[in-house]
Parts: sequence; structure tokens; C-alpha cells
Amino acid sequence: MAEEGDADTWGDDADTGWSAGARTQGAVWYDDSGLPWQVEVSGANFTAQADVPGLGRIRMIGRVIGVSLSYQLRDVAGNAVGYGEGSFDNATYISSISYLPNGVPFASGQLHVNHAPN
Repeated sequence: MAEEGDADTWGDDADTGWSAGARTQGAVWYDDSGLPWQVEVSGANFTAQADVPGLGRIRMIGRVIGVSLSYQLRDVAGNAVGYGEGSFDNATYISSISYLPNGVPFASGQLHVNHAPN
């Protein structure tokens, strides 16, 4: 089982809801609009990138602890454009909410792990 401070352990289904096959490099998370986020995983840390219409390339930089995740959203210059949190519903869905830097919510929904939304 992953310990909170163990950056080298992602965990298994019981810890994260993330199946062993889905945690490899090259995973894709699709948001509810179908926008693909290219995901890289290193232990409990992840980085996802997407070309967001009207905003350009955005990076989601975060960490998973148990079934919960938290993240920062940054533009290509590294400026903070938001932050968020979420939880694994199961191995193929992550419910999330994102906030502007001032704390106002601007997006919520699901991230679809390795499949487009239905």
C-alpha cells in the first residue's frame, strides 16, 4: 500500500482505483468535451498537457494520494492559471473540479482514463 510520503509508489487498484495497465507512460485522460490530456506518471506524481481552446497549452501538475488527486494548472510560461482536486470513481473515471487562482470554480466533470467520453 502506498504511503503518503512515498513518491516512488503509485499504488494498486485498492489504493488509487488506477489499474496497473493504465498507470504506464502514455496514458490519455479525456475531459467531458473530448479534449485529450497527455499524461506522464512518476510514482504518485503526474503531469498532463493539453492544448486548451482560447488558452493554449496548459499543464496539469499534481499528485495522487489514495483515491484523491490535487493539481496545479500552469500555462507554457509556468504561470499559475488555476488549481483543482478530484477523486478516482473507478479505474476509468476521475471526477474533478478546477478553480481559478482566486478560488472561483470554472470547470467540473469527469476525466475519462484512456477512452473518449460517451
